[in-house]
Amino acid sequence: MKLVTKLTVAFMIVTCAVLAINGVFRVRDEERAFHADLVLDHGRIAHALAQAASAVRDNDGAEASRSFIHEASARDGSLAIQWVCDPSRLRETHVSCDELSKIPLAAELSRIAEDSAGLKRMYTWVRVPGDAPAGAIEVSEPVDALRSYSRKVLSDSLVSAATMAIAFAVTAFSLGTVLVGRPTRKLIAAARRIGRADFEGPVALGSSDELGALALEMRAMASQLRDATAKAAEETRARIATLEQLRHVDRLLTVGRLASGIAHEMGTPLNVVEVRASMIATGEIGGEPAKEAAAVIVESCERMTRTIGQLLAFARPQALERTAASVARLARQTVALVAPLGSKTRVAIEVDAAGDAVANVDELQVQQALTNLVMNAVQAMPDGGNVRVRVESVLDAVPPEGASAAGGRFVKVRVEDDGPGIAAEHLPHIFEPFFTTKEVGSGTGLGLSIAENIVRDHGGWISVSAARPNGAAFEMFLPAEAPR
Repeated sequence: MKLVTKLTVAFMIVTCAVLAINGVFRVRDEERAFHADLVLDHGRIAHALAQAASAVRDNDGAEASRSFIHEASARDGSLAIQWVCDPSRLRETHVSCDELSKIPLAAELSRIAEDSAGLKRMYTWVRVPGDAPAGAIEVSEPVDALRSYSRKVLSDSLVSAATMAIAFAVTAFSLGTVLVGRPTRKLIAAARRIGRADFEGPVALGSSDELGALALEMRAMASQLRDATAKAAEETRARIATLEQLRHVDRLLTVGRLASGIAHEMGTPLNVVEVRASMIATGEIGGEPAKEAAAVIVESCERMTRTIGQLLAFARPQALERTAASVARLARQTVALVAPLGSKTRVAIEVDAAGDAVANVDELQVQQALTNLVMNAVQAMPDGGNVRVRVESVLDAVPPEGASAAGGRFVKVRVEDDGPGIAAEHLPHIFEPFFTTKEVGSGTGLGLSIAENIVRDHGGWISVSAARPNGAAFEMFLPAEAPR
C-alpha cells in the first residue's frame, strides 16, 4: 500500500499543480475580458453622452449641455460622469487636456488611476465633437467590481480544482489498489515463501501486464531454486559422507600409529600380570603376598583396559554432538594417547592448561583434530625434541582475513615444536588434502586438512606460524559458546 499511497500523492500533487496553473491563467484571462468589457461599456456610454452633449450645446447652449451631463451622472450612482477640459469651465483630470485633444473622435482613452480619496477607478475619456476644442466626457467607475469578479473566478477555480483533485485521488487510489497494491502484496508473500525455501506455493496473478510477467519469472525462479536446492542438498550430503569417511580413515591410520606405541606401553603391565599370576599359580607365594600380587594384577588390567578403551573410543565413528567440554581435559587425554609414540623417538610432550577452558564442541572430533596436530609435531622431530600444548581462554579473538568465523570468546590451543619448521613455499598448501612433505608411505597428507575442517565446522579456525629453523606453532581456536 505504500507504493499506491505514494503514487496517489504524486498524482494529486501533479493534478493540483496543473489545476493551479490553469486557474491562474483562467483568472488572468477573465480579468482581461472583464477589463475589455468594462472599457467597451464606458466607451459606448461616453460616446453617446458626448454626441448628446454636443447636440444640447448646439441647440440650448453650453450651460444646458453641462446640466445634461450632471443629470446623467446623478442617475447612475456607480458611474461618475463629468465634462473635463471645457474651455469655459476647466476641470482637472488625470491626463492633460493636450493629450485629450489628440484623441480621435471615434476612439477613447482608458486607464486605471487613483481618485482624490485614494481609491482606484477605471477612467475612460471621449472627446466631445465640435468645431472648436470642447473638452472630453470622462466616465469613471471603481475597480471594486473587477476585484470582486476576480475573487469569484478564483474561488470558483479553487473549488473546481479541489473537487477534481479529490475525485482524481480517489480514482487513482482505487485503481492503484486493484492494479498495483493487491498484486504487489501477492508478490511479496510469494517472495517471503521462497525466502523460507517454500518453492511449492502458487506465484500467479492472472494478468498479462508487467506484474504478471514478474510473477511468471518468480515462478520459474522458484522452480529453478527448488531444483538447485535439491541438487545442493544431495551434493552436501555426499560431501559430508565423503568427509566423514576421510576422517574415519585418518582416525584409523592414527590408531595404527598409536597402537605401536601403546603395544610398547602395555608390555610392562602384561609382564607384571604374567609374573604375578605365575607366582600365584605355582604356589610360590601365598597368603598376604598373594593378595598383594592379585591387587597388582587387577591394577595392571584396569590400566590396560583404560588404554584400550581410549583407543577404541578414538577409532569409533560418531556424529557431531556439541557439549560443554573442558578443552584442557581433552588435551591431557590426547597427550596420554600420543606420549608412548613420542617416547619411541625421544619426543617429550608437555601440557600447560590453566583452568578448565570450557568450549562448546564435540569431544571426539576435537580430540581427533588435536591428535592430528600433536602427531604432526612429533613426526616433525625424528631425532627427538619437545612438544608443548598450551590451552587458554581468549575473550576477544579476532579471526584472520578470509575466515568465515566471527570474533568473540574462544578457547585457544597452541601446539608448538622444536622441529625444522615449514618452508615458506609449503605454507599456502599445508591444509590441502593429501599434501605432505613426508616420504612415500609415511603419511597420507590428510591430518592437517581434517583438523582444519573439524575446527571450521565448529565455527573456529586454525592459524600457523613456522619460521625456519625455529619450529612450527599451530593455534586452534574453538568457540566458547554455541553458534547462533
